[in-house]
Amino acid sequence: EKDFIADGVMDDQCTRIMGQEGREALMKALNVDAIFVARLNVMINGTSVMGIGARHPQARLSFSLYKMGVENPIWFEGGVDGDEQPSVGSTGLSVDEGLFAQYTIKSAKVAYSKITPAME
Repeated sequence: EKDFIADGVMDDQCTRIMGQEGREALMKALNVDAIFVARLNVMINGTSVMGIGARHPQARLSFSLYKMGVENPIWFEGGVDGDEQPSVGSTGLSVDEGLFAQYTIKSAKVAYSKITPAME
């Protein structure tokens, strides 16, 4: 598993790690009542025998909503799935990174389209 984090953006684990006190301090600093956390995870689906087999990327979105004064998320959605894409290789070493990126974006757009009225 590999995490990719955008510069200047808190990762999805920060709100969990900082605990309720840290989240509430952040909410006060931002002058908001809640913090919304989104995560895009890419799974590699497929069956392999002795490490050889098709690898199909599929995006999954998950969301948490933390509210001031409440320790645990008041809302969580853990499985908004994009569609499974064609194989990007037959071994971990043979994965075509260009295709992987292209198919990841395609699958993510499908997942996002399930939560938005119109994704282009």
